[in-house]
Amino acid sequence: MGLMDGKNVVIFGVANNNSIAWGITQTFHQEGANIGLSYAGEVLKRRVAPLADSIGVTFGEEGDRMKDDALDTVFAKAKERFGTLDTVVHAVAFATREDMEGEFFNTSRQGFNLAMNISVYSLIARANRAKSLMPNDGSIITLSYFGAAQVMPHYSAMGLPLGALEVAEQEIRAKIMRPYEFVGTSRPQLRHSAHPHKHAHQTV
Repeated sequence: MGLMDGKNVVIFGVANNNSIAWGITQTFHQEGANIGLSYAGEVLKRRVAPLADSIGVTFGEEGDRMKDDALDTVFAKAKERFGTLDTVVHAVAFATREDMEGEFFNTSRQGFNLAMNISVYSLIARANRAKSLMPNDGSIITLSYFGAAQVMPHYSAMGLPLGALEVAEQEIRAKIMRPYEFVGTSRPQLRHSAHPHKHAHQTV
């Protein structure tokens, strides 16, 4: 019997087989979860669809992270398929290459707004839509990085958005999983929670 038997999970952000989100997907699958995947655009669909097929996931929906009506559609279809949700995984962040590699002071206004919208507001937007599908409590998981708290090379435009993401996490009581917490293992492993319906299962 798995830790997630019978639990319904929608995961945003799988990009390829090297994604942390894909490791999370595999772990939830192994633990018995019913999984749905959402991706942004046809390019990602071509990458994600074979991965979904490999573990028998049949719910795959395109959801443009910049469009509210697209998110509405994803969650409406998730309601049709699953009824309720137990967990939503938000593994989404983006900044342009130019803004990532350039000097922080040269970050463009457009690039800054884009990074904040995709990396931070998208969590708020998804949490807002997910809460009505979690009548029995649930878990929202998002990913952060050490660059949110410390200056990192080639990460200039993402540090501030991830700092804001962690503030948003506190506001919506989500559970942050920092990727550097599971350095040394190829896949995050679920650990029992004292209150599985109120807290995300942590990873080690």
